[in-house]
Parts: sequence; C-alpha cells; structure tokens
Amino acid sequence: MIPTDDSRSPGKHDVGIGDSVALVTAEAAAQTEPATPTADRLRRQQGLLLGRLVIIAVSAGTVAMAAAFLASTHLSFIAVLAALVLISFALAAAVLFVRFDSIPIAVTMTVLIAAASVIASTTPIGSNRELGITVGATVTAPSIAISLMASRRGVAAIFGCMTISLVAVGFAVIVGGASLFLVMACTIGWATATLVGAQIVLAVNKTEIRLAEVDAAYDAEHAASVIATRKRQEARLLHDTVLATLSLVAHGGRGVDPDSLRRQADVDSRMLKNLRLTGVAEHDPTPFLKPVPDEFELGVTFESVRHRFAGLGLSVNWHGEGKLVAPKERIDALVGAVGECLENVRRHSGVDQADVTVSSDDGTIRAMVTDQGSGFDQSNVKAGKLGFAESIVGRLESVGGRVRVFSSPGAGTTIMLEVPR
Repeated sequence: MIPTDDSRSPGKHDVGIGDSVALVTAEAAAQTEPATPTADRLRRQQGLLLGRLVIIAVSAGTVAMAAAFLASTHLSFIAVLAALVLISFALAAAVLFVRFDSIPIAVTMTVLIAAASVIASTTPIGSNRELGITVGATVTAPSIAISLMASRRGVAAIFGCMTISLVAVGFAVIVGGASLFLVMACTIGWATATLVGAQIVLAVNKTEIRLAEVDAAYDAEHAASVIATRKRQEARLLHDTVLATLSLVAHGGRGVDPDSLRRQADVDSRMLKNLRLTGVAEHDPTPFLKPVPDEFELGVTFESVRHRFAGLGLSVNWHGEGKLVAPKERIDALVGAVGECLENVRRHSGVDQADVTVSSDDGTIRAMVTDQGSGFDQSNVKAGKLGFAESIVGRLESVGGRVRVFSSPGAGTTIMLEVPR
C-alpha cells in the first residue's frame, strides 16, 4: 500500500517490527500479477542485496564462533573438532540457501549452529565458549532471517528457526551454566535481523509499486497521445477528401469534370463507410496518397497529382528533382501537404494554374507551391482553421517539418513546405 500524505504525519510514519512483518507478509501474498521486466530486475537486485548481507553476517559469525571454541581450555579436542565441523557445514548451508532460496536449507543451517552450541555446552561453560554461543545465537543463526523475509512462508520459517536457537540457548543456560542474558540476546538478535529484512523488502515493494504506477501513467499518456494523433489525422483526412468534395458539390461542380467528381464522391463514400464500421478512416482517395517505398519517385507521384487536379480544373506544372530518398512517413506528409495547398489554390486563388518546385540538400526536402492568384492577407487567416492548421502545418510538424507562407492581396501566394530527410 502506498502511503498517503496523512501517513507521513508524526506518529504514523514510524513502523515497528510487527507492523513491518505484517506489511511485508500482506504484500507478498498480494503479488499475484505477472511481474514486469522492471519488477524482475528489482527483485533480482533485492535477492543479491539480502544474500550478500546473509553471507557477510554468517561468515563473520562462524569465524568468531570457531575462534571462541578453539580458545576454550575446558572442552575436549573431539568436542571442539565436532563443533568446528558443524560450523563449517553451517557456512556451506548458508551459501546454498542464498543460491537456491530454500527454507529447508535455512532450517538445516540453524540446526547446525544450534548443534555446535549444544556440543560446546556439554561441560561447564567458560567465558570464551559463552562468547561463541552468544555470537551464534545473536548473529550467525539470526542472519538467515534477513533473507527469509523475502519468502512467502518466511515469517513461519523465522519463528521455527528462532525456536531452535532458543532451545540450544536454553540447554546452554541449564546444562552449561551460561547466563540468562543469552536468552534475551538471542531474542533480540532474531528480532533485529527480522526487522532489517522486513524494512528492506518493504522498501523494495513500495518502489515496485511506484514504478508500476509510473509505467501505468506512461502507458496512459502514450495511449492518449496515439488517440489524439489518430483524431488529428482523421480530421485532416476528412477535410482533404469529404469536405473538399462537398464544397465542390455546393458550388455546383463548376470547372470540374462530372466523371471526376463522381469518382471522388464514390471514394469518399467508401471511406466514410469504413470509418463507420471500423472506426479507422483508411482509404485510397487518390494515387498520390498511396504508401510509397523509401526510394520515392516524386516525378511519377506528382504526375498522378497533376492528373487529379487537371480533372478538377487546375493545371499543375512540376519542376525540380524527380527522385528522393526519405522515410515514408515524411514523404507522405509532404505529398499530403502539397495536395492540400493545391486544393486551396483551386478553391481560393481565382486562377487555374499552379507551380510545384521540389529541391533538396543533405538535411532537408523542400516543396514550393506557387500561384499567381488573388493572394490574401495572412493576418486575416484564423490560426485554428482546419485546412491550414492540420492538413498543412500539423501534417508537417508531426514529422519534424515546417511551413512558411508568403502572400499578400493581389500578389499571389507562395508556400514553402520543408521536411527533414
């Protein structure tokens, strides 16, 4: 659970060992959804951290226990040897536990440490052996709890291992005459290791939740962006096709061949039907909007543009390069914008002829659409007008291009369209 602002207030931020263990246990049980790649990496890093802490603590504890037992003067050689062998096996078991994350191996390690302590308690305990038993009960055995907290049944395993340690400590107190302090020290050692493991696992769980929220927010933003982009593209499409055809019809189709108008209306009708049935405005309105290969034959493509507008009463003169290499989406945007510019010439300039000049350099492809018509005052063009804002400017800006307009009343119009190569 992610803390709210209220949970950060004084008195609510401090989490005790019981709360930490409960939180970790609940969150571990709740993790039923498939892990994301980010969560997988986070879990692997958590496992590495916990494993290293366990190995460091167990190594230090076993070395200290071995040194304390070797320094004892009232323990037989056989007993010392048996205790050292058990301690060595315990260290090996800790390494295997970190490698395989197996609870039975953790229990085996605890039993080996407890057995070594019991062997050291068979005769009256001196200060050296008491120190070794204390290290085993407070450091060596409890360190396994750090990593057990990451397991689903880790809490139950910790209580079981702690019970084994307390039994060994009790034997040392009753039979070996060790101080009762050992019982308290053993309990504190296990509680501390459990709290350390719980806090680490809890921090990782919270981080995983936050990362999941960030991923979800990114996915939502990306989905919204995709939807917005598709809506803009469909708005451009409707403007360039259906609205243009309706405009021709509204003006009686003056200057347009009836067959050309009929064919265009048929194409627009199919597009609207597809949009209604599928929600996607896929269409094939004119040959110059068909998908093209990366090596783009501009001369061939604009020949189809010229024929289309010739049928609509506008003569288009083509100048410049006939073959350019650029990504498909950029060429599509450039050709679509050129088509919309020519449509504006046909509808608004008052002339029946326009020129298209294409040039390029190492970084940019340019198409200049020019007419000698009536021109217009750019300050009178509404900024949000669909035809210009979306079908021309928006179309090119979506691929990193730009538009420049040069026009004044009575002086014609020149529109410079640029896209990166």
